Amino acid sequence: MDLIILKKKIDGFRSGNGQLQNVPPELLLELRQSWENFRGPAEEFRRELGMKIGTLRKLLIDSKKLNHVLASSEAVDLSEMVEQPPGSAEKSVNTLKALELVYDGGSKVIRFPDIEMLLEFLKRAS
Repeated sequence: MDLIILKKKIDGFRSGNGQLQNVPPELLLELRQSWENFRGPAEEFRRELGMKIGTLRKLLIDSKKLNHVLASSEAVDLSEMVEQPPGSAEKSVNTLKALELVYDGGSKVIRFPDIEMLLEFLKRAS
């Protein structure tokens, strides 16, 4: 069921010729989390999302790069952060100065003063 919803979200970013364009960072992180939690063959995951092998590979690579950008900004891994209870994140927030979310090939940057603002942005965007 989750893959059907994810497929519909991804299909919203298909151009007229069927190619994916301007996939937002939040959706890339959601795709990566689904990929990491999927307990079946990769072919089945790809088929459920209606993607070619290269397209899925590119999106997963982009999501990994995004996670590295966030980690290099002294942020904790968002996939772990989202699953933790709210009280446990307070220790991490105090050590951060700011988070930068870089996407679209590095041409666009969103800066967040703390993790709480980033999480609120991700919740509203989904």
